[in-house]
Amino acid sequence: MLRLCPTSTSPPHLRANPETDPYWVYCRRRPADPDCQPTRGARRWALGIVLHELLAGYPPFFDETPLAVYEKIRIGTYECPRHFSPQSADLVRRLLTADPSKRLGCLKHGAEDVKKHKWFRGLNWVALYNKQLEPVVRPQGGLLGESNFGKFPESVEESGPLLLRDKDKELFGGF
Repeated sequence: MLRLCPTSTSPPHLRANPETDPYWVYCRRRPADPDCQPTRGARRWALGIVLHELLAGYPPFFDETPLAVYEKIRIGTYECPRHFSPQSADLVRRLLTADPSKRLGCLKHGAEDVKKHKWFRGLNWVALYNKQLEPVVRPQGGLLGESNFGKFPESVEESGPLLLRDKDKELFGGF
């Protein structure tokens, strides 16, 4: 369950309280807010989130509580990991700019700004669009690529609790 709560535009009896409501999510009503409307700015923001997670292995904004995560997003406190290359750090930082009017991909040239970024240098966008590029890594093995994963011993535990047939028949005889 998720509740989106606009700032001060809703009546007082409909406003959520972050201290007492575990499903509270704060949602500002701005035209390009990533959480409220699927706009071009929100898609560029989502691209920045996905790129950061793929490159780092963890989300760019995280904390102990959802409210603290939201505050980091709202304030725009994004710190790029040190192991990012200068090009990837620049791309992710510019995609995760808090102000949508300054975000990469939301400027004058739109998506072309993203496609022409240094991190994508050498990528043939036409071949990508036409599905003519060879994958960098091709999974080996079956349909799901099972051979790419290690072999683990089968579990010796039962798949469920042991049932006492006679006792269970007494309890669940009518089912």
